[in-house]
Amino acid sequence: LLALAGGDGFEGGVFLNEATNMVNFLAGRSREFCCGLGAFAFRNGKSLTVDAVDAGTASFSGIQAGSVVDIEVTSGALTVNQSIMASGLHDGAAILLTAAGNLVVNNDITATSSYGGAIGLMAGGNIALNGAEVRAESGSAYGGGISIIGFQAGGSITATNSDIRATSVNGAAMIGMDAGTNIVLSGGEVRAESTVEEGAASALVLEGSGPTIVGLRAGNNVTIGGDVISEGGPGMEGWLLELPGFVPIPTGQGASSDASGIVIQAGNRIIGGTGIVGANSEQEIRLKAVNGIGTVPAPIKIIDADPDMEFLNTGTAGDIAVSFIERDVVIDGDLVGTRNNNPNGTYFIEAKNGNLVLSVPFLPGEESSEPLLAGQSVTLAAKGNVHIAHGTFEPDLVAVDTYGSINASGSGKIKIDAGGAILTDAGTQLNASAIDLIAGTTVNSNGSLTGGAVSAEAGGNITLSQSQSITLGLLESTASNGTVTVSTGGAILD
Repeated sequence: LLALAGGDGFEGGVFLNEATNMVNFLAGRSREFCCGLGAFAFRNGKSLTVDAVDAGTASFSGIQAGSVVDIEVTSGALTVNQSIMASGLHDGAAILLTAAGNLVVNNDITATSSYGGAIGLMAGGNIALNGAEVRAESGSAYGGGISIIGFQAGGSITATNSDIRATSVNGAAMIGMDAGTNIVLSGGEVRAESTVEEGAASALVLEGSGPTIVGLRAGNNVTIGGDVISEGGPGMEGWLLELPGFVPIPTGQGASSDASGIVIQAGNRIIGGTGIVGANSEQEIRLKAVNGIGTVPAPIKIIDADPDMEFLNTGTAGDIAVSFIERDVVIDGDLVGTRNNNPNGTYFIEAKNGNLVLSVPFLPGEESSEPLLAGQSVTLAAKGNVHIAHGTFEPDLVAVDTYGSINASGSGKIKIDAGGAILTDAGTQLNASAIDLIAGTTVNSNGSLTGGAVSAEAGGNITLSQSQSITLGLLESTASNGTVTVSTGGAILD
């Protein structure tokens, strides 16, 4: 079916959604100039493909509309082979695609308007994007609008080499995905971005960029094989509650109503891949899973602009494994909000291209700082140095000494793996059934080491010089290009 409405100098809409049509292919156009009548609405009772249609006297590819595109397939699948565009001149632009079965997108979907752009994809089955761009864009006029993209699928959501972008100038941007089974990102990016244009006022932007959020929720796994980026300012009280309901941001399930940043929730696992996760410093990153957040071989990669971060694994299987790919990692505050409930799980923290410093006790907890569960292990890794340090904390402007420490009980182990040096300051403590120290250059330990088996390996010197006793069930030290020195003011106990 080819449906063309409006022409040069006048507007017209397509309204074929009262009765149920039975066609195989659809293309068409509606036009809007002044009065908001340029909608394109269509309902079909069997599988439908948006494609190029040649009607003999006229032909057209895809769908172009004024303000709104609303296509519903009440039985079967909806496939998008040609682009769908909506551009609101005097109203917001919105595209809503609904399929009883699967929804397959093989071409671009774009909604742009100065007032705000919104795109909703809803399927009873799966949603699949293949090399497509889905873009909602809000311009700077009229104080800035809101750009919204929402996916909701009874089955899975997959995006392969596809870009999903919600952008706003002087406004807000948000992306939500809600899948009954899996969300799989493979290549491309999911990005919510707000920028500022000087001189334009906005109720959502008091200073700097407007709030942005990306929310991913899956009944089973979320795979981060593409980038997930939130680039905006802090949230405002209740702003998420004001937005249309078809955007499935997981408010109240890991995110507050004023959240801004990234919230990822999985009923099973969050799986690390080639993609990165990133948010701005005034935002937050919250990852919640039941049976693991990344693994040691494949951690979740985070591009660190210093947002507030929480990682919560609620089940009894899996690890929490995160890799910060740009900067040094400094752990000098509490770890409340990060917790692995697997009693045999591992906390793996990596500074992929920098140094790592721990200057506080390693006490993660969901609501408050708690000791590691018996059997839990900790691995700290860095391309540069790993420093278990003496630091200071200044609550109420009074300096308080802090000391890095890790206390693993039961079968729990500690591993420190540095491409550079490993340093531990006096007053720090490492305690576990087994401690492995692996350094590319030197190991210089001045803190307490207590372990059933302590292994130290370095390219240069190894120096263990504690003022107190060293308790070593078994000491294995290998300095391939240096010396091994063990000295203590107390005793070496085995």
